[in-house]
Amino acid sequence: MAELVPRVWGLCEMAARANIKLTIDAEEADRLELSLDVFEALAALVAGQHPQWRGFGLALQAYQTRALDLVGHVIAIARTHKLRLMCRLVKGAYWDFEIKRAQELGLPHYPVFTHKHHTDVSYLACAQILLAAPDAVYPQFAGYNTGIITAIIQVASRHADVRRAGPPQASTAPSGGSDVHEVTNVGVASSLVLQRLHGMGEGVYRENSRKPLRGALTLPPPSFPLQGEELSPCMRGRFRCAFARPWGRTATRWLTSCAACRKTGPTRRLCTSSPTSRSARTCC
Repeated sequence: MAELVPRVWGLCEMAARANIKLTIDAEEADRLELSLDVFEALAALVAGQHPQWRGFGLALQAYQTRALDLVGHVIAIARTHKLRLMCRLVKGAYWDFEIKRAQELGLPHYPVFTHKHHTDVSYLACAQILLAAPDAVYPQFAGYNTGIITAIIQVASRHADVRRAGPPQASTAPSGGSDVHEVTNVGVASSLVLQRLHGMGEGVYRENSRKPLRGALTLPPPSFPLQGEELSPCMRGRFRCAFARPWGRTATRWLTSCAACRKTGPTRRLCTSSPTSRSARTCC
């Protein structure tokens, strides 16, 4: 902490003076506590020296089983220091590593959800909490799943309608179905940002661009200018790691190979409860 916080704070000061955004990216689950300690220390410095800066934020991973608690903790930090922090909600980029790591250590539980639909539910639950706290956070949603994006827009519309129905805004709300729909979209545009990676989700975001919603293109700085639709080397490397490693697929097989024992812990062991052609079967 004594070494890391001053170095990151130097970046925050440069970003605050230039009035640009700075988001601390999410890391593996075993680094979450350290990331939160650094983030909270930096939030206190931002509140004391650059209270008008609204560009400081943190990326949150919905596939972690403690994602809801994490969202609530970040909102509490923002309200404690009277800041409005950016919260970039992602599903998570280290799922295969987290599964493999938990299996190697023999942990009793996984730090991430083991089924995609559970991650989707967690993502929507976190989104609802973020959208319900406009005083503390400025939510940014990264993804290209059409169902998730549609659900987020609907939830944001409801929250915008509730805020508009309060006494200060009651006299300005127009009447009529089409007018209300248009104003709702404007309210949504001011309360969230949808983000995608370069080269991904173009069709979904092309459709959303016809509405008054804010969108952002996320792209790590490449080592050379991008040519056409080419992805940056960072993204190509991430895709290669995610889909080429054999244990990335093996982890899923371990989770579902034995329907009889219904074990979900990450400790690998021999299971004979499911009849197979072999004498023993490896599962979770």
